[in-house]
Amino acid sequence: VAPRGRRNIDILSATMLDNLSYGSIALALVLGYLGYYVVTSVFFSARRKPSRPPFNGGDFKRTYKRGTGKPIPCTSPATGETLGTCHAYTPGEVKAAYTRAAKAAEDWSKTSFDERRALMMDMLDWVLDHQEEIAQMSTKETGKTLAEAALGEVMTTLEKLRWLVQHGEDCLAPESRGVPLLLRFTKSARVEWYPLGVIG
Repeated sequence: VAPRGRRNIDILSATMLDNLSYGSIALALVLGYLGYYVVTSVFFSARRKPSRPPFNGGDFKRTYKRGTGKPIPCTSPATGETLGTCHAYTPGEVKAAYTRAAKAAEDWSKTSFDERRALMMDMLDWVLDHQEEIAQMSTKETGKTLAEAALGEVMTTLEKLRWLVQHGEDCLAPESRGVPLLLRFTKSARVEWYPLGVIG
């Protein structure tokens, strides 16, 4: 039987080795992720030359009036501070918004994915340029901390846009479907994706 002091040293050494192995694994995972990010960013960049100039010169400001209906007071849920007042849309304004959206959807359905990619990259750049403003606004409106707003609003939006820019075209490509063996010489099946337009 080993002396008590020796047993304590052995236990301490085993614990240090376990912690060291966990640290090595964590470090390897971090370095692997960084390597993957660098390689994909350099050799498989999602950014491509847009097929036309940025939409509206990259300016996404609305060109129509906001709602003019019933006033809706806006307060901060964290402090109770009054942030301002907005107005609900009237039935006529809702119909007008529907008409604009339907027209935009029709135009959007006729674009190539290169054009859609260019627009999404414009949106990504806009969010990056205004990330602090977006996080501050989210903090006031929802009561989130700045860290929560940055992670939950800014980074999530950027990652979704980046993923769509890089993989959206493949997701919209036609997909083949199998047919019964006896029909393979005369029949084929595939799934194609078409924009549905305004839902509602």
